[in-house]
Amino acid sequence: MTRTVLVDCKESPKDFADCVCKNDPDGRCQQKSVSEYSPGPVKNEECLARFVFHPTHIQDNDLNETLFNDVFKYGASCNRKSYCDEGQIHARGNGLQNEHRTYRGYATLSVGFLRGIPSENGVRVYDTAWEDNQCHADIVAYPGMAKKERKSIRMALLRHALNNGGITPCCTG
Repeated sequence: MTRTVLVDCKESPKDFADCVCKNDPDGRCQQKSVSEYSPGPVKNEECLARFVFHPTHIQDNDLNETLFNDVFKYGASCNRKSYCDEGQIHARGNGLQNEHRTYRGYATLSVGFLRGIPSENGVRVYDTAWEDNQCHADIVAYPGMAKKERKSIRMALLRHALNNGGITPCCTG
């Protein structure tokens, strides 16, 4: 998979996960810089920040598995904590609020853990930096897996986020 293929996949965001998994079947491109704006491939030692919005990702005042639904379709957008500070992360999250969702903070995820989740074709993390967000990454998993396996992956991701402290709240407003 080349940068062009990943860019082509991003241009069809509704099928991003499927496009990436078909064009990079063995996941090798995770170890390459696939965006011209990227600081480099996402390393296993890195941590990611996944935005948390209310009410979409919160049930009974805690995270729920819907935080990871996008992994199988659009790619779960994250920010690489090694390349942006907490203020930048919260500013981006606040900028994505609308009348239907309120930014609450972010959940922290370890890339090494994500890539180690046992599943068909694996859970992948790609650098998908943009010109205006060079710390952007996407978590992707093969969308064609069975419903039971997708649920298992979402629950593993949720447990991991909760074990890492749940929501790092936004301190503004």
